[in-house]
Amino acid sequence: PWPPARSPLPPPPPLLAALGLARSHAFDADHVFDGAATNERIYGVLVRSLIRAAVDGFNGTAFAYGQTSSGKTFTMNGSADHPGIIPLAVRDVFDTAREVN
Repeated sequence: PWPPARSPLPPPPPLLAALGLARSHAFDADHVFDGAATNERIYGVLVRSLIRAAVDGFNGTAFAYGQTSSGKTFTMNGSADHPGIIPLAVRDVFDTAREVN
């Protein structure tokens, strides 16, 4: 279901808890994609609007988070046939700047 339920991190090790160093954190995600998602789809859903906002003077961050070998580097960099978020964003920055001028 969307949005995903908040889930705290697992309980801290007893030593950290005993020392008072344990803290609980919860994280939210804007979107979760499955393995069938393409770089272009991810870019269109999440990043394109960040680029438009950046050209208008706002700050934005695209952050890829996931398990080792889950495809973060490929999603960000891509390949010649399937450009990633970074090359798509650079292209869009220049295309948007041309439209503004």
